[in-house]
This record gives sequence, structure tokens and C-alpha cells, in this order.
Amino acid sequence: MQQRIGWGLIGASNIARMRVAGAIRDSAGGRLVAIASHDLELAQTFAREFNIPRAHGALEPLLADPQVAAVYVSSTNQHHCAQVLAAAAAGRHVLCEKPLALTLEAALTMASACREAGVLLATNHHLRNAVTLRAMQAEIARGTIGTPLTAFASQPAWVADSDWRRTNPAAGAGVCFDVLVHTADAMRFVLGREPVEACALGASSPAMAEGIYDVIAATYRFEGGTLAQLQADFRSPHGRSRLEIRGTEGALVGTDVLGKNPAHRGRVVRRTKSREEEVALESDESRYLRGIELFHAAVRGEGRPACSGADGIRSLAMILAAEQAAASGRTCSVSRAGLEFL
Repeated sequence: MQQRIGWGLIGASNIARMRVAGAIRDSAGGRLVAIASHDLELAQTFAREFNIPRAHGALEPLLADPQVAAVYVSSTNQHHCAQVLAAAAAGRHVLCEKPLALTLEAALTMASACREAGVLLATNHHLRNAVTLRAMQAEIARGTIGTPLTAFASQPAWVADSDWRRTNPAAGAGVCFDVLVHTADAMRFVLGREPVEACALGASSPAMAEGIYDVIAATYRFEGGTLAQLQADFRSPHGRSRLEIRGTEGALVGTDVLGKNPAHRGRVVRRTKSREEEVALESDESRYLRGIELFHAAVRGEGRPACSGADGIRSLAMILAAEQAAASGRTCSVSRAGLEFL
């Protein structure tokens, strides 16, 4: 029987509490052994909730714990780089929340440090684990709709006016770092192609910090010529997500596939001139649990994580190009950063 991998949580975040800690606890290959937060009381509360043996108010004792083999980084965005570098130096495998960093330079430094230390770096783009998106990716890879010509994705969300994602630029506020990064990764994953250039328009409500968008519409040209329009926003509590790929021989239409809503089960259909056929229906399985188990397998040398560190760099490159295009009013190239790690 494989020994279970000991995890340390870096950050007592909402996503850790609501999704990832439970996935690690419920996994066959992992166990929770420690948590660290800048707020010791918050870490202790979290530890009691998930029966985690050790809680720390600083990172150093967690990384010195011999039972910690892997860490999950879910602190606010500006802390990711330093914490991942510290984990790599301590020889710990890393699953980091999106975005990997606030700049490409920082993300590349993180990937290089993990490679040099011989540890795994993965990004928590959980949507790749969705039954629906995996089915769409497989359909395109098989050529069932021919060559993809155009694509569209919409990922609406709601973020309160007081949330740091609206008010704190230093932490990576804005819809691009929080939502578009997921939409971008999902589109790149499904198409199986690299983005080349982007143009975009952004908008900001009064609740946003100056120069930060809470709505963005970005169009990307991918290798092979596919044009993909991606929309993300913070203002749509009643919106429903959509991902559509239109090819030379048909189309794939995914509804409610970029999030889970109890009232609307994600569904993918294939449309051609003569028929419409259901391809996939979202399952009840946890996207996070699947991602954790794939991470465990990758640590053991059995395959790849659902989303690698290189994939995280590529989604970061996409959103930074969109922000630059929206701010400048010009079409901007998408950096090739991260391709050397694929």
C-alpha cells in the first residue's frame, strides 16, 4: 500500500476551507498534517475544523515539519512567489492557487526553483477536472467538429463591493486575476492550442480600485487561426456560464460548464447540420478531489498533474496580455513564457 502524502496548508483561505482541505482529507493518497497562517488564531480554528494536528502562525515551522511532503498555497496572490520559493528550497512539492504570481517574471522564477529542487509545481485550475470540459477537449482532439474556427466563453460571477478582489491592487485585485484566468485556462485546455495575440475592452464600476477592471471582454487569436472571445465579470449574480467551440464540421456547446450550480447541471452537446447529440453531463464527483489524486500520482512519478506550473504560467500570460490590450486599446502579443517548461 502506498504511503499517504502529508500536506501542509499555507493560508487559511475560503477556497482551502470550502474545497481543497476536504478534498485532501477525503483522498486515498493524502493526509492533512499542518497549517500555517499569518493569523495564528485563524490557523488554529481551521485546524480544529479539519482535525489537523499542527497549526502555526508562520511558514518556517510548517516547512521544517518532516511529515509535510507537499504544500497547498492559497494565500493572497502577492504572497505566492515567496512562499513557493520557500517550499521549493525546503524540498516540498507545491500545489499553488491561481494565478501563480502577479508577474510572468515571478512565475518563471517559481517554476525554475521547483525544477532545480526536483519538486513538482502544479496550479489549481480545477475546471480541467470537470467531466464536461474533458469531454470537449477529447472531442476536439478527435476532430469530431473539424477544425475549430471560432469559440466563445462566458464566466459570470459576483464579488461584494468590500472584497479585496475589488479594492486591493497590490494583492492582485480585479476580474482578470480572479475569473478570466480560469476562463483562459479552460479555453486553452479545450482547444489544445497556444494563444498568439489578444485585444480587449474592460470596464470598472465605482467599487473597483482605480485602473482595475471588474468586467472584461477579451478576444484571442490561437495558433491555427481560431478566434476565441472570453467574457468575465464580477457583476452577475444571476448569470450562467457557457463555452462554445464552432468548427468546420460542427459545434460543441457547453452550458453551465465553468462552475457548479445545484440548479443547473453542466451539459455539452455536439451539433452538426443534421443532428444534435449529448456528449457529456456533469457528474457529482469533486473536481478538486480528482485534481488532488492526480497530483499524488504525479508525485509518485505516475503521469502529470491536472494543471502543471507551466500551464499556470500560460494562463497568466493570457490575462496579462488582455489587461495590456484593454489599457492600451491595441492588440497585444501573448508572451510565450512557460512553454519551455511544458
